[in-house]
Amino acid sequence: MMEKREFEKRIEQPVSDAEYRVIETVYQWHPSVKEVSGKEEVAELYKSFGMAIFHDMLPRAEKNRELENKLRHAQAEVERIKAEMEELSRGNAPERVQVLPEALEEHLKMQNRQRENDRQRLAMAREGLGISV
Repeated sequence: MMEKREFEKRIEQPVSDAEYRVIETVYQWHPSVKEVSGKEEVAELYKSFGMAIFHDMLPRAEKNRELENKLRHAQAEVERIKAEMEELSRGNAPERVQVLPEALEEHLKMQNRQRENDRQRLAMAREGLGISV
């Protein structure tokens, strides 16, 4: 991270807070800014091109930040799933797996009710047609 004062010292002039927010976003998130020499790169960009270059670079920096956040969340989800799988391999059933028998039982009851309804409709249809079984 680079503080506003540090950046201003490098470029030897002040910048507004709003300008610095744009500069900081580009510095932190633009994929072309190197981690090692980024502070010098950003200062040189400002000295050479002014704020215009930062406004041009801002959309790519913001998109890169968005993608990195998505990646971080996806990696956390992968770790959570791995931990859940590890618990299963140890014989520990998470809550969702323990609820499954109840859901399965309810599903079977519903299927049985449906079959009984079908039997009743079939019996009524046979009776109406005069068919005996």
